[in-house]
Amino acid sequence: MFFAFWFYVLRLARLDGYILPLVFVALWGAARFGLPSLGIEGSIYFISFAALLTALMIFIDLYRDRMGLRDKTRKIIGAQVEHD
Repeated sequence: MFFAFWFYVLRLARLDGYILPLVFVALWGAARFGLPSLGIEGSIYFISFAALLTALMIFIDLYRDRMGLRDKTRKIIGAQVEHD
């Protein structure tokens, strides 16, 4: 789960910009450091929250890809994507 979360953070940052991934990183940090301060201890709560964030990023990535909402002027794998 840890690798999937950071993979999608980097993927969304590379393809869509940095605002949306920063929101997810802020939520992840709030869960990582905020849950224990609220008295909610245990790794199962954090893992569940991280899994939920990862699933949301996967759905957002798939939606933006299928609907053609990617920024077509960004470089993808070293090649410039042409406009239709």
